[in-house]
Amino acid sequence: MNSKELKALSKDAAKCYREYDYAKALNKINQLLNIDKDNKYGIHLKACILIDSWDRINQPQSQIMEAISYLKILLNDGDTTNRWVFLGNMGNAYSELAKSQLGKSGGSLNEAIIDDIFKAKDCYQESLGLNQKQPHLWINKGNLLNLIGRYLEAIDCYDRAILIDHKHCNSWGNRGLGCQRLSKLVTNKDDKKLLYGHGLKYIAIELMLHPNFDISNDFKKYIEDLISKNNIKLDLDKTLMGLLPKRRKNIYDEFNISNNINLGFDEFFNKFCEEEGFFLNLHFDCNNCGSSRLDLIPFSFISSIDEHKSEYSFFKRLYNILDDYSTARFLLALAQFRGKDFRFLDKQRYEPDYSLNYIHNVELLKESFIKIVNTYDKIAFFLKDYEKLIRNDGKEIDESGISFFSPNSIFDNSKILENNNYQTDLIAMNSIRIDFDKGEFKNIKNIRNYLVHRYFILHDIVDPKLLTYPYTRKGEQIEDLQYHEDVNKFYRLVKNSLRLLKNTLFSLSFYVQYKENQKKSIIKGPIVDLYWSYDTDTII
Repeated sequence: MNSKELKALSKDAAKCYREYDYAKALNKINQLLNIDKDNKYGIHLKACILIDSWDRINQPQSQIMEAISYLKILLNDGDTTNRWVFLGNMGNAYSELAKSQLGKSGGSLNEAIIDDIFKAKDCYQESLGLNQKQPHLWINKGNLLNLIGRYLEAIDCYDRAILIDHKHCNSWGNRGLGCQRLSKLVTNKDDKKLLYGHGLKYIAIELMLHPNFDISNDFKKYIEDLISKNNIKLDLDKTLMGLLPKRRKNIYDEFNISNNINLGFDEFFNKFCEEEGFFLNLHFDCNNCGSSRLDLIPFSFISSIDEHKSEYSFFKRLYNILDDYSTARFLLALAQFRGKDFRFLDKQRYEPDYSLNYIHNVELLKESFIKIVNTYDKIAFFLKDYEKLIRNDGKEIDESGISFFSPNSIFDNSKILENNNYQTDLIAMNSIRIDFDKGEFKNIKNIRNYLVHRYFILHDIVDPKLLTYPYTRKGEQIEDLQYHEDVNKFYRLVKNSLRLLKNTLFSLSFYVQYKENQKKSIIKGPIVDLYWSYDTDTII
């Protein structure tokens, strides 16, 4: 068979694949690979056919493993041009494996399922790092984050898909389902109603754009009736105008080191934190609703009537964690506030390299970042005492050996996950810890260590044309073992880190709520609410 005939066979196989005739497509691609076993296009197409034709029930798992083996061959081949495509499909393969095992387990997560979810998520993230304009992969990544309890991050992923293509299938619908999941976790009735209403609206927009959105017919009918009964107007453009400006600002932004701020700091702080979504509430789709500038994260404990000491101790621990978050948030806002009253603090040494200059906004930015990352260890200390954790070998956990991060992570050195049957909110926190150690957010931990222990240089603060270091006069970069970063990139990293800490705090809140509800379920009779603090404004 000559090259022309091979090309025709390849074209026929692709046509059958697009028409969902997988059996015929597989037959043709096998003919092609029997003749030309190293044909990259044929190998990739066969992997895609095997993934898309696997129904998780009738076909054996070996089919998806075969697809993974083909994709590994392609990824190891050094093809940088198509690497993002291969990674995306590898993510699809591992995602299918995870969903298959999840179905067999009745929806309960376990170590093997979580491992496959992580492999899929990491593949999606690496692919998106090479090519961000893939709305379907943002959606796929969001769906996986939902499975491991990272609901707010999942919604951010759907927003990224909407930013790329606001009519892309499944983006609005999955965003709506994400809002509804959150509505089931919050305790405040008004928040429940708000999130549920937003969710219905977004799903309705999805059905308006794509009537075949994969939800039950009964649920579709329920949404249609509700929209009609309440005379709700589905205005896509108006909804976009309300959502996207804030989301776009979070993606394309720069650190403020020169602009004049005409606002007072109190007004600037509230505006900045509301736009960036740094207040501890779930009113992320609201503008000036009255609650979008409040910290509403809930914590509560159940105790016997004659016991209060341990619960009071837990409250103090939690409020200390929340105070650290508030401090990090304040430092970040102050770093972005270039007020004239503070500029006397700057010490310009007339050198083009920032390492020889002092700019107070930059130092505040670095301190905010350190505060953010250090707060995670306080979460680990809280979980250790709240769960009464001991080491895997049965010994007490020494305080010097308690950390959120490896190698002393409480998730590695105790059975906190197993003891709680891999509860979703615990998995969410552990998955963030894994991302810090070896995944998507590894850089966060590394940079924190550089800031605390070594020499950290931020660039693009002064005119880059004047830089003499770390470049030679010929413009060649000087080798330096210290860490260098662009200030705008670092600023975005700090913001993302604070947002990630906010999400972790909500996971912690949901987890404590889950554990305390277990106590409630075995209590007979009324439960009395007791408060250790009060608002002085309410005193008459």
